[in-house]
Amino acid sequence: MSESTIPGYFASATEIASVLITAGIDAVMPPACVLCAGAESTDFHVATQGGDTPQFHRETHFLCKLCEHAIQNSWPSRSVPCRFCGMPRPADQVTPHELRCGSCPESGFAFDDVIVLGIYQQAVREAVVATKLARHASLAAALGRLLGELVSKKVSETPVDLITYVPAHFWRRMQRRSMGGVAVMASEVAKRLSQPVEPIVRLTRPVKKQSMLPDSERAANVRGAFALKKSYAWQAPRIINEQHIMLVDDVLTTGSTASEIARILKAAGAARVTLAVVARAVRR
Repeated sequence: MSESTIPGYFASATEIASVLITAGIDAVMPPACVLCAGAESTDFHVATQGGDTPQFHRETHFLCKLCEHAIQNSWPSRSVPCRFCGMPRPADQVTPHELRCGSCPESGFAFDDVIVLGIYQQAVREAVVATKLARHASLAAALGRLLGELVSKKVSETPVDLITYVPAHFWRRMQRRSMGGVAVMASEVAKRLSQPVEPIVRLTRPVKKQSMLPDSERAANVRGAFALKKSYAWQAPRIINEQHIMLVDDVLTTGSTASEIARILKAAGAARVTLAVVARAVRR
């Protein structure tokens, strides 16, 4: 939703024309849900706040209400995500966000917290898989906005200094003809937090696709495969001392990749690493 304040009781001719032109375009080509492609209405109206400040509102839903509800409410009934591993845990447990759950690995992860939007199944899985392709960048942006809204509620006590994301290998980006959906998601999260997003992590060697490997081989596949990018000036190491870094990814499965990157960030001086993911894979 975008919003512009109109001084006085009348909007400018330029703003009125802009709204009417957009409305005309939407009448011919109605906005559609970026996941199911169902038509979604766009509303224009003038409202007042405090009785004396008229405002134009234009509401565009990038996801229809059904798809948005399916993504935001994919968790099992009466469950919440564990803040340490992201797995569902009973919501009625005592201090559920202070103690590790039974799904947490004994060794833990290098990241400090994880914020999860949904469970990797049905609509969430369909959406995440689609964002792997460049032509679905708008869907990646929609997921990033939802993740950003959730993140903004969770990190209020520990503000984030910098947002980054799990990098894709160069040849994989070439095959997909894009930087990847994760980069788009991270950008939207950064906008919501009003913080910079930077690709500060790079791959040092090719790695096999984690999704094609058994769980037992994933940690070894990414061990030593990441490094912190150097700044362009004098090739000096980037300074992230004492910073709270948010690492964005699309799916959390074993946590091997995110944990390895978090280890690199902390070795470079990061004080805290929070992982934010669209989906948590749950094995049955």
